Amino acid sequence: MGVLAWEHGAPAPPPPGEPPRRWEATLYLPAAAHDRRPFSEEVWQGAVAVLVDRFGGATLAGEQEGWWLDREHRLRREPVRPVVVSFERHRLGEFRDLVREVGRRLGQDEMYVRLDEPRVEVLTIPVENSEKDR
Repeated sequence: MGVLAWEHGAPAPPPPGEPPRRWEATLYLPAAAHDRRPFSEEVWQGAVAVLVDRFGGATLAGEQEGWWLDREHRLRREPVRPVVVSFERHRLGEFRDLVREVGRRLGQDEMYVRLDEPRVEVLTIPVENSEKDR
């Protein structure tokens, strides 16, 4: 009988010169309340701001249509907007807590989140100081 084991804990750092792995999450936020009326800009932007304020940014895509079965197995559909947020791997629990907060703000029973683990790098662009730098 063999035993398979692996080490738990912090992931190994990336090789020199390579960006670290991060979580990249896509949330499908509803664009309208359960009564089909669009959220006010203040409510919707406030929900997105919960994520932006904590993780430093988000990318929003255009409106799409989401379909799912509710708890009674009835087919439902609603307009949704994908929101992509990237964050360090150790912040997954914090991210989940914030998704629950966003869901509460938007009156949701559940939130669909798609997680990928790409390598993401944010590059700083130096400011040009003079004409000779151009």
